[in-house]
Amino acid sequence: ALSREHGVGSFREGRPFAEREEQLARKFRPAGPPPEQCKDLPPDGWLDIQDNEFRLHKQGEWTNTAADAAASDGHAVSMPGHHREWATSVPMSADFADGGSWHVFAQVRCDATAEDGPAMTLGIYDADNRLSVAHRQLGVKDIRGEKYVTIDLGVHALKPGMYFWAAPPERPNDVQTVYVDRIFLIRQ
Repeated sequence: ALSREHGVGSFREGRPFAEREEQLARKFRPAGPPPEQCKDLPPDGWLDIQDNEFRLHKQGEWTNTAADAAASDGHAVSMPGHHREWATSVPMSADFADGGSWHVFAQVRCDATAEDGPAMTLGIYDADNRLSVAHRQLGVKDIRGEKYVTIDLGVHALKPGMYFWAAPPERPNDVQTVYVDRIFLIRQ
């Protein structure tokens, strides 16, 4: 509201402030309950990265935010099934990615008319070393439906320069939408 009051037009060159304003409002909403795997862990033993902290590429075309009652905090990122871009990502922050080992999980689901075949891919990429750290192709039969499914991406030594990514399958007639609710990490 203060930015509108003072006529802020852009938050960086070529990017309207209205785009950032919505992102800031999403970032500071209440968190959802902890994942089942984290309920008995101390607060410094796990980290929850909700959809409002994701980087969304080509928002409105490749990605959207969606109110979703099934999501842990009532919101998720959605991606239409017509492309296969790594359009949803989360950079590993130096706040937690200090080279220590973390068990990485993602909670995802999809809407699909198909019964089988690929539904989405997700993983972890090390941009500094140009190396795939984790990669999973998920089938429609594994994540289709109203409930989110927890996907295990394994234990990894996370560091800055790495990022989590997710992509739909480029099957617009078979997979209409894929959703990412959260990424959560458990310190090892």
